[in-house]
Amino acid sequence: MNMRGIVIGVAIFILTIFVAVYGISVVFPQPQYNDFCPEVRATVIVDNIQTCESMDGKWTEYNFVKAPSEGDATGYCDLDYYCRQDFDTANEKNSKNRFLLSVPIGILIIILGSLVFKLDTVGVGLMAGGAGTFVWGAGSYWGYASDLWRFIISLLGLIFLIIFAYWFEKRKGKGLWKKIFKKKK
Repeated sequence: MNMRGIVIGVAIFILTIFVAVYGISVVFPQPQYNDFCPEVRATVIVDNIQTCESMDGKWTEYNFVKAPSEGDATGYCDLDYYCRQDFDTANEKNSKNRFLLSVPIGILIIILGSLVFKLDTVGVGLMAGGAGTFVWGAGSYWGYASDLWRFIISLLGLIFLIIFAYWFEKRKGKGLWKKIFKKKK
């Protein structure tokens, strides 16, 4: 592959990831914080537990080293506490859905790039884009997954790619593959 082919392959890699990521984002749009916690709440100052709880906030007491002076606030009100939990739950679910969709799409792109396209520039670019899609999907869910799930996701991805690489190399030397990948002398 010459330098032009490498640059085109890299461009195909990047655009493949863009197409996959934005396509998945159409199916599973990212939750917006303001849909869960209105901005108006951020400008309200609440200095007592009763008002805080009546506004669906969570009161948190300060940990004083010495007793507070008369009239000092004994804590603070987090008005976004409960709505932020709802947002985080929606974001986690969305990330999991994106991951579950990106894995098969990434695998299909890798297979498409390796089996369909004769031109190395296109095939390698698509295969790298499929791997990038896979990484993006896993990365979006990574922060929510436990170490066990991270291990399982990583292990299954590694096993799949090793098996696929062996299968692909074995098939490459037979019939049509021999013609497609035959080295020019």
